[in-house]
Amino acid sequence: MKYLSLIGLFIVFHHIALAQIAYPVKPEDAKQIIARKLLVITTEPDPKRIAKLKKKGEDKEVAEIEQLHTTFNEALKETIGKRWTIHSSVTFKTMDEFWEMDKKVLKEYVVMIFYSVYNGSGENYLHLEKIEQEPGKKKRAINEFKSVFPKVAFVAAEKLTIPVNPDRDLYSRRLPEVCPGPLSVFLTLQLISKHILESAKLEKKISEKDEQMAIANNHKTLKEYALFIGEEWKEADLSAAKIKATYPYSVQVLNQSALLDKLRSDENQIAVHFVWPEVIISSGGGSFPSAYTDYYHFIVDIQTGNVLAISKKTSSPSLTEKALKEWSEEE
Repeated sequence: MKYLSLIGLFIVFHHIALAQIAYPVKPEDAKQIIARKLLVITTEPDPKRIAKLKKKGEDKEVAEIEQLHTTFNEALKETIGKRWTIHSSVTFKTMDEFWEMDKKVLKEYVVMIFYSVYNGSGENYLHLEKIEQEPGKKKRAINEFKSVFPKVAFVAAEKLTIPVNPDRDLYSRRLPEVCPGPLSVFLTLQLISKHILESAKLEKKISEKDEQMAIANNHKTLKEYALFIGEEWKEADLSAAKIKATYPYSVQVLNQSALLDKLRSDENQIAVHFVWPEVIISSGGGSFPSAYTDYYHFIVDIQTGNVLAISKKTSSPSLTEKALKEWSEEE
């Protein structure tokens, strides 16, 4: 029996392409990532933010932020140890340790680095705590999910800059959660390791038309999978009984902890479903832009990276009965 998991990924982006979901890496870049040694930059809190909190006597919040990074880095090392098959040897360094490296050896490495994009600008640090609207600034129509998002990028070590320049990275991907934790680490690294390996086998990047045809074929295999639905990522009134009555194949609802355990397990056939938003922004002739978001629900085999099903566009970021019905229909 093959397995899938379901989670909502509140990631911000302006254009969606099916080919970017399944094969987001150019073959030549994938080959360069594979050929180099991997150096992972561990995350750490923004020292300026920590200094401000300590000055205010917010020691409890400082401890909470530091623990978030400890947990994230532990999950990062665990996932790479269990799931990362691209590189046999991986080096972990802090940002300061990286800058102290001998410049002559940098061309041997590709860097995996995590950081947050805040209001369109890359930052030095990955924000694991909620970022509030800065006091005194007018609130735009675009909420924080559209202006703050975390990313992971692969950059040739000799070309790494801070902030990370997206025009110079070999590959990057947004993380599943606005405030990412272990679940984001497991989901993202399991997916991208497969994408990089598969992309390196291609002569050129797969076309959207070919990807659509592949998804139509993959949809027919849904009956072979057991679907695991994240409790936090479904509509509140979508009960387990209604799910089983709507979806004709094997299905189970799990809380976040159980879902993470499923991803951590040694089962060979584990996959993931997620929700991908498409942000529509219109100036409307006013001073500030207006924005609304459409969502697409995906089921993805995490072992292969294959998209098995996509729902029609919906206004709901949570799993709906309508999406379940669409998945039960043959393409």
